[in-house]
Amino acid sequence: MVKLDDRVSIRPIKSDDIKEFYGTSALRRTCRGWSVYLDGELAGICGITIGRSIVVAFSEIKPGLPVSRRIIWNTAVLLMDMITDLGFSIIYAIADPRHDSAPSFLRHLGFEHIESSVRGEVFRWQAIH
Repeated sequence: MVKLDDRVSIRPIKSDDIKEFYGTSALRRTCRGWSVYLDGELAGICGITIGRSIVVAFSEIKPGLPVSRRIIWNTAVLLMDMITDLGFSIIYAIADPRHDSAPSFLRHLGFEHIESSVRGEVFRWQAIH
């Protein structure tokens, strides 16, 4: 567990976190990532899931909770470190169209825009070997 301050802690994601957040535990076997707790309440999750031979990054914050950019950035850095440690060479992500800053945030993490789809703008991160 990583403690950012008295109010915020980040720990490896558990299937119970996924079930609480999304109402399903369907990702539990193919998911690795982080859960963010604010004052003991699950505030957000991020991770990767593996399916059909591709690795997809995801993240979500509960609406209405005061999660700062610092918390989001620190959690993203933990996720990118995890991706590197696991040895994945290509990761995909779809920028959330509800957040105007999502594409620039993905670019800042090293993702490149590759195409537009019906689900949103698709980005790819590739490890440099």
